Amino acid sequence: MTELRLVRVSDLYSVASWISSAAHCRQWAGERVRFPVQLDQLPDEIEFENAESWGLFLREALIGFGQVVPKPLLRVHLARLIVAPNSRGRGVGRELTEHLLTIAYAKSPASVSLNVFPDNFAAVRLYRNLGFCPGERPPGELPSGSQYMVHQR
Repeated sequence: MTELRLVRVSDLYSVASWISSAAHCRQWAGERVRFPVQLDQLPDEIEFENAESWGLFLREALIGFGQVVPKPLLRVHLARLIVAPNSRGRGVGRELTEHLLTIAYAKSPASVSLNVFPDNFAAVRLYRNLGFCPGERPPGELPSGSQYMVHQR
């Protein structure tokens, strides 16, 4: 049985170990995090202090990570979702995203959003299946190669 709980900075060691290439790092965190991941810089690069960082644990082992980030105009943004390599293809990403959506909606947002790179086919398919649709990036946000998506309840 899995358990969702807030992660500690020390849990980021596990997350960093899941990043195996610069391309994978970019898919996970955009341009914010440089590869190879530097553990001493990672909390700042992912805005650990400004976001709720959640982990999905199975028997005390971290198997999924994601963040719930407050944004202007009552928007809540899901960020930096990732599943441990040995847990992929088992529904962990779906479970993690569903938990994060529940947390996001508990904050009574006007909208819930996320970014995903179009070449991350499994993630795009998952997010579409969970009700995310392409949306217009909010004013003031830096453009990127990622697809901005908004959840449709």
